[in-house]
This record gives sequence, structure tokens and C-alpha cells, in this order.
Amino acid sequence: MAGLITDATTDASGYDFAGILELVGGDHDFLEEFVAVFDQDASRLVEEMRRAAGDFDLGALHRPVHSLKGLMSHFGESPAMEHCRALEAIRPGDDRDVVAGLAESLSGEVDRIRRALADLAA
Repeated sequence: MAGLITDATTDASGYDFAGILELVGGDHDFLEEFVAVFDQDASRLVEEMRRAAGDFDLGALHRPVHSLKGLMSHFGESPAMEHCRALEAIRPGDDRDVVAGLAESLSGEVDRIRRALADLAA
């Protein structure tokens, strides 16, 4: 067992991981498991989101975005949550380029979180 993590700081990504450390009770092994599951789920959901956004398939877009919003909720209010809400509000008459831009922005935020979590668990 790697021991307990006792400090929760906001890192260079700008995200505060205090809630995650509270969720895992400071247990480094549990944190590593959380990060692995987060990484796997986030990767799959981002790929689904990108595919649906590229096809402008709003029905298919809602599910991965809603699931990503659930994952992002662990980090409180953030740009990722804002992007999720904006994507959930997209309607058929909206601009395809706006959807594509929001999807790419959310993808970038998810990547930032994934890298920061990997650093936290290292």
C-alpha cells in the first residue's frame, strides 16, 4: 500500500482535486484505481462525443456528454462543466461549427484533467 495522501492542492491544470482526495479517503491505491477507471471511461465517452458531434447526431451526442458531465462533477464548477452544459443545450437548428468547437474544447479539458489526475496518482 502506497499510503495516505494528505494534501489537496490545485495543480497547474487549474482543477481542484480536494473532492477526489476526499472521495478516495486519501488512499493512494484507491486513487490509482479511480484514475484508471476515469481514464478509461473518459476516453470512451470523448470518442463517442466526437463521433456524434462530427455527424451532427444530436441524439447520439446527448448520452456521452451527459455521462461526461457526471464525471466532471467530481471537480466542481469548471470549464469542462460549462462545455457539457452548452453541448446538452444544442438544438437541431444550431451551427455545426459551434458544436464541433464545443466538443473539441471539452475534449481538451478532459485531456487536461486526465493528465493532472495521472500526475496526482504518480
